[in-house]
This record gives sequence, C-alpha cells and structure tokens, in this order.
Amino acid sequence: MQRLVIFTLVIVLLVAAAVTYSRNIRNNSVIRMRVMGTELRVVVNHPGSPEHVKEAVDTIKRIAGLLDKYDEKSELSKINRAAGVEKVAVAKETFAAIEQALFVSNLTRGAFDVTLKDYSKVALEPFHKNVFIKDPKLQIDLGGMGKGFAVEKARQALIKRGVKSALIDMRSSMAAIGGPWKIGLADTKETILLNNGEALSTSGNSEQGEHIVNAKTGKMSATCRSVTVIAKDAGFADALSTAIFVMGPARGIELVKTLEGVKAIVVDSNGKVLKSWQ
Repeated sequence: MQRLVIFTLVIVLLVAAAVTYSRNIRNNSVIRMRVMGTELRVVVNHPGSPEHVKEAVDTIKRIAGLLDKYDEKSELSKINRAAGVEKVAVAKETFAAIEQALFVSNLTRGAFDVTLKDYSKVALEPFHKNVFIKDPKLQIDLGGMGKGFAVEKARQALIKRGVKSALIDMRSSMAAIGGPWKIGLADTKETILLNNGEALSTSGNSEQGEHIVNAKTGKMSATCRSVTVIAKDAGFADALSTAIFVMGPARGIELVKTLEGVKAIVVDSNGKVLKSWQ
C-alpha cells in the first residue's frame, strides 16, 4: 500500500502577486522543506503569513510523529506492538487517521487495506480513542494515506487561523484554500484547476522500484500507470487514489461516479486517459 508518485505536479498560483520560494514578499510566504520522506511546499497569502506557514509545517511534523510506523516512539508503533495483546489509547489525530483509513478500506472492499491483509481485525472505541488489533500477526500501515491526512490537518489549522489563500503541497498530496490554483499534471500533459476547499492526490508505481501492492494477492498492481483523485478531504483523496490504483481503471472510475464531490483521472497501463466526468 505504499504511495509513490511517478510524475511531478507543477503548481502556479493564479493571483496577481509575485511569489518566490526563498523569502517573504509582503503578505506572501512560501517555504520548501523535506518531511515524511518527500518535499513539502507551503504557500500562504495572508497578513502574518510567516507565522501561518510555520503553523502548517508544525502541524504536519506533529502528525508525522504520530503516524510514523518506523519510529518506535510513535503512537502507530505502540498500536502495532500491542497487536493481539491490548488496546491502546491514542491522540484524537491518530484515531481519526485510522478511522478514516478503515472507512476507505470498507468503501473499497479492501482494495485499500489499512493492515495490508485484513482490516476487519482492527477495533475502535471512539469514546476513549482506543485502538486494538485483534490479530497479533497484523499491523496498521498508513503509508497509503498518511501524507494526505497530514496535509488536510495543516489546511484545517490555517482555516482556523482565518487564512483565505494557501496551498499545502506534498507532491503526491495537496490541499487548497482560496484559489483557483493551476495544477499541471505531467503524466497527462494537461492542466486542471484546484478550487477552494478541494484536495488532490496522485498514486503511481515508482521507477525506483517501489510499488503499490494489491493486499489480497500480494502482487504489484499493473493495470494503472497513474491515478489522480480530487475530493474535499486530502486524506480521503490519498487513500482513494491508492485504492483505485489497485482496483483498476474501470472499477475505480465506476466507484468514483457514485461518490459526491469526487473526481478522478486514471491513466491505464497503455497510456489511455479515463476521466470520471466523461
């Protein structure tokens, strides 16, 4: 369920303001850094923008610290170590991430599987924010949606601060406030507009040897070359793009057509482009 991107998203802000990635210009601030194994860019156009950029970055770092399965101190690692033994009380963000992952696991009938094997073995207690993995052989893996979830939490943090124009971009996952934002998709050689309140996620197999694997078969998914999903929530878009990559073009597009406010662009293994609205 690993998330990889085989193309670069070229981002241009459609406002009459000069923006650079190296400094603050009036009320426009941009920062670029590496986090969660990828490049993060945060663009904020708002009075006091440097502080707002820091707020977004701090939020993403905090979420990364909670959900990193390779960090022994993370809450996700604690849940996995307790598999088959005991339930673990977690922060509301960790609980929300797992809850959303299970929702998409159910929605896609395991095409996205938060355990990579049997998501039905994960039990949640919403009131106490407890998580329990019933099978000691299973672990929770949020690699298929963690970046999108972090991006969404950063966006919500900026909205609470009153920010009216911003873009949080982690290459494979992004979310917009204000806009529209012009997004160039290298794989399809086209441009789309990301509007206020929308999020975008892309999935694909990497040329570096990392792949999205079908949890049911254990084999690499090979019917899609790339999947782009546009939705209202970045975490949901992230998980759904992973699921569609596993499901294949036809089934994936069919599912998207049943979901309100969701669009998808799928490039199949032969390079054919399918769009959910056509």
